[in-house]
Amino acid sequence: KLSLEEADPEQERIRRAQAEEEKQEEEILILEEELPKKKPGKKSGEPASVFKVEDLFG
Repeated sequence: KLSLEEADPEQERIRRAQAEEEKQEEEILILEEELPKKKPGKKSGEPASVFKVEDLFG
């Protein structure tokens, strides 16, 4: 029986990328909870902390 990675490395890469994305989204939510409630310059549906998180993760 093949592991996922052996069966389809591309699928495994996508799965890992999605897991990493979800982890970063959780960290964004945690950061937002720690930020003051007032978020200047917030666009609808766009967390104000996105640019800060991208700076952290490169």
